[in-house]
Amino acid sequence: MTDSNDLKPTFSLTLIEKSVGILIMIITGWTAFQSSTVKDTIALQGSSIESLKAEIAKSANERETRKLNHEITIKIFEEVSNIYKTPNQTPDILLNRLFAVAALIEAVPDIEVRKSLASAVKAAADNASATVIKPTDAVILKTEAVKNKVDLTIFRADQNDSESSRLRDEKSLSVAAQSSNINDPKWSNYDFDFFWCETADNPEAAKNAAESAFNLKNLDQSATGRWRVRKLPAEINIKPGYRKEGYLINVSSDDEQKIANVLSSLLKQQEIPSKDFNFVIKKVSNSTPWYISVFMCPSALNEH
Repeated sequence: MTDSNDLKPTFSLTLIEKSVGILIMIITGWTAFQSSTVKDTIALQGSSIESLKAEIAKSANERETRKLNHEITIKIFEEVSNIYKTPNQTPDILLNRLFAVAALIEAVPDIEVRKSLASAVKAAADNASATVIKPTDAVILKTEAVKNKVDLTIFRADQNDSESSRLRDEKSLSVAAQSSNINDPKWSNYDFDFFWCETADNPEAAKNAAESAFNLKNLDQSATGRWRVRKLPAEINIKPGYRKEGYLINVSSDDEQKIANVLSSLLKQQEIPSKDFNFVIKKVSNSTPWYISVFMCPSALNEH
C-alpha cells in the first residue's frame, strides 16, 4: 500500500504547477491590453514565477538526494552489523565479507560516517586475524587487503575534507606569518597535515615522529586551524604527484614558507626526526592556500 505521506510532495508540486500555468495564461491575456510599462511589470512577475518553480524543483531534488544518501548509509551499516552478528564464521569467510564491505564503504556520502565504518571494518579484520593461533598465508594476505582498502577509504575521505573551502581572514594569516618565530610560533588558523609513510624504512618510527610534530600546535594556544596525523598508504605514494621520500614540507605561498621555516626549526630543535636532519621545504605549483603538508617518509621509495 502506498503511504499517503509519500503522495503529498507530488500532489503539492502538481497543484503549484497548475496554478502557475493558470497565472501564465492570465498574464498572457492581460498583456494584450496593457501599455509597455505594465508589460515590463508582468515580465518581472513571470520571472518571479519561474524562479519559484526552479526553487521548488531544487528542493525536491535535494530531498531525494538526502533520502538516497540515507538509504545507502543504512544498507551498508546493516551489512557491517550482519557480519558481526553471524556466528561461527571461519576467519577466511569473515575476511572475504569484510573486504566486500570495505569496497562498499566508499559509497557512504557523509565523510565522518564513512571513516567510522571504515575504522570498524579495520578493527574487525584485526580481530579476525587475532583469533587464529597460526594464521595461514591466505588469512594474512586477506587481512592486509582489508586494511589496505580501508586505509585508502580513510585517506580519500580526509583528502575530500581537506579540499573543502573555509572562510579565512587573509590579513590575519599574513600578520601571523610575518611575526612567527621559534620563540613565539604563530600558527593562526593554518591547516597542517602530518603524513607518515607506510613504505618508510621504519613506519612505526615515522608515525611517532608525525605524532610528536602534531604536538607543536600546543606552542600557540590561539591556533585554530585543523591539525591531523595521517597515514600515507603505499598505494597512494607510488602514484604521480606523490612519490614522497625523506622529510618534506610542502607550501604554496610565501607566507606559508615563513610558517614552514619556523616549523622546520622547531622540528630540528626537538630532534624530530633527528637533530642532524633538516626538512626540505618545497613550494608546490598546485595552490593549496592556508594548508601546509609535512611528510615523514625516510627511504620511503627505496624498495618500491
